[in-house]
Amino acid sequence: MPRTPCALKKIFAIIFVTLTLCTTAGCKAQATPASAAASSASMPPIVDTAARVYAVVDGKTSLLYVRPAHGEKPHRLSTRKNGWESGGGFSRSGLYIAYATADAPESHSEVWISKAAGSYAHRVSASDEDALTPAFGAGDSALLYVRSGFYGHYSPIAGSRRHTLDVMKVPLRPDGSASGAPVRLTQQEFYEVNSLSLSNDGTRFLLSTSSYPIGSLLEEFEIAQPLRTAAIFQPHVAGAPKTFPDDSGAIFG
Repeated sequence: MPRTPCALKKIFAIIFVTLTLCTTAGCKAQATPASAAASSASMPPIVDTAARVYAVVDGKTSLLYVRPAHGEKPHRLSTRKNGWESGGGFSRSGLYIAYATADAPESHSEVWISKAAGSYAHRVSASDEDALTPAFGAGDSALLYVRSGFYGHYSPIAGSRRHTLDVMKVPLRPDGSASGAPVRLTQQEFYEVNSLSLSNDGTRFLLSTSSYPIGSLLEEFEIAQPLRTAAIFQPHVAGAPKTFPDDSGAIFG
């Protein structure tokens, strides 16, 4: 007996709903054993207990906040009411935070260190440097950051921004204060540096750089021999690289 159009529509609707439910839920109800389901139901939810530093941006104001470990209430890192704070990151010990602070996004920037609670804040970059993007070395014994030597543009059709960039290193005391003057590690005068990341053993650092007409590059340097590029992993790489915990590689995206 031939099926009417109405009957065919009902059959198609049933099949469509069944496929949709199975696709959306992954047919887990049929594939998951009862013991596994009970085990999953009894597992506690995953809670992120790591301390975090994050920025709250409102127009031309960026202020850093610290969320302590174990879900404690976040608090402001500094007492600034306005300005531009960026690049906040914990030391390896978790006792200190390094960050960049300026009056505006493109104005003269300084690198500061404070305790995680916000106390004992002090500048570690030189007073005449336009410094940003800090990153702690291994053992909290040194801090690396990026210094800009020129703010402007090389073309009348390009907007002004930081250029002539190099990596600086400042030695630190156990209390987080600088124990000496900053030292220039690289002499590349990069056109643009997008990120700075150190290996966990503190012997190497990665830079995500950009230049015209090459585009984006991911470059590795050894702190002991910073005047030469140790490796260029891949041209035209976007994003900020992060090293694996065992320093066996890096991930970026």
